[in-house]
Order: sequence, then structure tokens, then C-alpha cells
Amino acid sequence: MLHQTPALMGGDTPPDGPDSPVAVLKRHPADLLGKQVAPFFPNGTMAKQTVLRRHADGRERPACVAHPQSRLEVCRSRATTPCPANERAAPAM
Repeated sequence: MLHQTPALMGGDTPPDGPDSPVAVLKRHPADLLGKQVAPFFPNGTMAKQTVLRRHADGRERPACVAHPQSRLEVCRSRATTPCPANERAAPAM
């Protein structure tokens, strides 16, 4: 699908920026629903990690708790494993 995107969007569509395919994809449902544009995440695990990090970083003890058999732990290669401080990035809001 990714290699077909330029053909679907037209030849003069920039690969990034406000008129890129991802930006258009994000803007369309937001306009339909009358909401602001949401961040784009390629998968649900990345979205969950961002939410967990966003809420944990704003606290005195940055931590999150997940059940040992949760999907983040079992199916997603321990997605709740801590990241070093220099790898943290604030999510775009």
C-alpha cells in the first residue's frame, strides 16, 4: 500500500509537510468530526507507549504498572520496559 500512496495522492504531492499523505489522512477525519487533528501512530503499541510515557513523565515517580500477562508484556516484547532518559521524547500535542 505504501508504494501505491503517491499514485493515489497525485504526482505533485510532497512526501512530508502539511500537504503530505499522512497529514491529509489525519486531517480528513478530524474535519469530518469537527475535532482537532490527532497524532498518527503506525501501530497501537506505539500509541499505548506514548500515552503511558506522557502520564508517567509528569509525575514525581515516573512509572507505570502492567500485569505480567498483559498484551504489552507478552505480545509486544516487553513494551513497558524503561527507556534511558536521553531517549525520551515528548509526544507532539
